[in-house]
Formats: sequence, C-alpha cells, structure tokens
Amino acid sequence: IIALTDQTHPALETAIKNDPRFASVLRVTYTPLSGPWQLPAQIGDRAVALRYNVVDRHYFETLGIPLRQGVPGVVISESTARTFWPNTNPIAQTFEGLEGKSKGRHEITGIAADVINGLLLQGHDPTFVYFTTPTGTLGDTRMLLRPNVAVHEAIDAVQKLCAETAGGIVCRVVPMTDLL
Repeated sequence: IIALTDQTHPALETAIKNDPRFASVLRVTYTPLSGPWQLPAQIGDRAVALRYNVVDRHYFETLGIPLRQGVPGVVISESTARTFWPNTNPIAQTFEGLEGKSKGRHEITGIAADVINGLLLQGHDPTFVYFTTPTGTLGDTRMLLRPNVAVHEAIDAVQKLCAETAGGIVCRVVPMTDLL
C-alpha cells in the first residue's frame, strides 16, 4: 500500500483509477499508522474518547481488515465492542459524537477485526470507529493505493501522473512500510 499524503486533484484520482498498475484506490481522512485521532463521544452515561477515521467503502477490502459482523457504515473494532457492549450485540446500538463532522447520534452497523490504526508502538487501538462513506464524499482526504506492480514502479507512476494531470504539482507519495 502506498499513500498520497497531500490533497490530491480529482483528475489525478481518475487517472490512477484507470491505470492498470493499481489494483485499488481509496480515500481516508487520516493515513493509517499516523494517528491516533480521537472523537469525544457519549456512550450511555459515559463520556469517552473514541479513536476514529473516516474512510471510503473500499477501506476494509483494500487493507485486508475482516468485517466480523454487519456491513460498512459505522463500524467499530472488536475491542470497542468488548469494552462498551460486553454482553450485548453492538449492532444497532448507538453512541453520540460530540464534535466536528462526526457530531450526532451514530448507529453501529458493523464490527471489524482489531488492527493497529494509530502509532505502531501503541499496539492495537483500545477503541476504534470507522465512519464509512460512499467514494467521492469525503472532502479533505488522502488517497491509499494498492499497486499491481513493485512499490518503486508505483511511486514513479504516481509522480508522473501527478505531473501530467494535476498541473505539474509534485505529490508526496509514501509507502506504508515507511510508517512502520
């Protein structure tokens, strides 16, 4: 997986999606392994801070994160399910986001396997919520790409596509292994 960590031009995204050197392209608000990002929330009568990311619908498939139950929408990690709903199925349970774009009541639609989303040295996230949205509705985002070619070839291809489609800008492309 490689990440474009700067804002990207729509024509660049289209060019990458149409390029056979890339198996998949997705958008995220935060690049994995570069957080944690926390959302103040209310679960029942408890005030909590939930780690989170806003991702498009291809996120789980592209990164190989199994959905254990349910469907994309508001997906929580297995650890979050065990912590806040230990003896209850969390699907259809709700929590209240208290700030920003995630403010409001959210109904849980799925449970994903525990993975490390934030800083690697912190290990599995004690809580995590994925807000999945249709592709193209994320706004201020970064792209993650799964190449069909060697990483160095993919990076060269992205740099060339940036120059050709995005007004000559130089894109900052980072292999996910560089974040480890």
